[in-house]
Amino acid sequence: MNRRGAEWRNTLELGSTRGLTTDWYQPIDLADRFFVEPWASVTDSRRDVYVESELAGVYKTFSWQAGLKGGVNFGTSAQLRGELRLGQLDAEPEIQDEGLTLPEFDNVDLGTLAAVYEIDTFDNHNVPHRGTRLVARWFSSLDALGAEHEYDKASLSYRAAHTFGGRHTLMLGLAGGATIDEDAPYYDQFMLGGLFRMSGLSDNQLVGQNAANGSLLYYTKVSKSIYLGCGVEAGNVWNDRDDAKFGDLIWGGDVFVAVDTVVGPVYLVYALAEEPGGGRLRFSLGKNF
Repeated sequence: MNRRGAEWRNTLELGSTRGLTTDWYQPIDLADRFFVEPWASVTDSRRDVYVESELAGVYKTFSWQAGLKGGVNFGTSAQLRGELRLGQLDAEPEIQDEGLTLPEFDNVDLGTLAAVYEIDTFDNHNVPHRGTRLVARWFSSLDALGAEHEYDKASLSYRAAHTFGGRHTLMLGLAGGATIDEDAPYYDQFMLGGLFRMSGLSDNQLVGQNAANGSLLYYTKVSKSIYLGCGVEAGNVWNDRDDAKFGDLIWGGDVFVAVDTVVGPVYLVYALAEEPGGGRLRFSLGKNF
């Protein structure tokens, strides 16, 4: 877009979460070591709410947000950045069973700072064969920035892929997050459930102040762009970190077909999970590992 290599990126999301995000990535120097990135987004989402594995309601959230990112690139595979976010949010139950009372939030002011460190050496983000991806984040919602709720969160996610025998790949995934001191409001708690995030659960079926999950996937290339695979997953959420223990993990497994296309990866997945899950068939287009 200019001689320093600026990029204007726009993302449209459809489905249970609908939104539009626009950002302007602007290198400060010709070597693209330092950068700034103003951005803005509007999001309208709905998610199912479960009580003991039974669908009990639908929760909707609408927000507009704007902010600024800035940081430093370490070559082409690592980045350290800070993020400022301001905005406003509405959240309330659209449907809920009698006896269930979900919190309502009206015109909640948002004001947050975050520090993020990323490493990404994947050779292919659609279906990785080798490399790692690590994202470490510290997030603070601050009264000084106008936020109505003050709390801190820390999260870490890690994935590593290794190919052997030319066409066989193992993918290890680990992720976890914790709310520090003050509790996060309902709309910003950790959520678990979804493609390769406990695939046997509904999207964001589990909600809590703390979360952990892991997966080990195997897939093999059967043609130029088609892969067959299977995997095992485990995870859960807890409102109190002291309650977290290995015996609480929910276990699951899946078998899948993946197709590497020019518009992104296509997945057809059949997944199972212990209660509160079950079995489900998933189709996904464009969502990476």
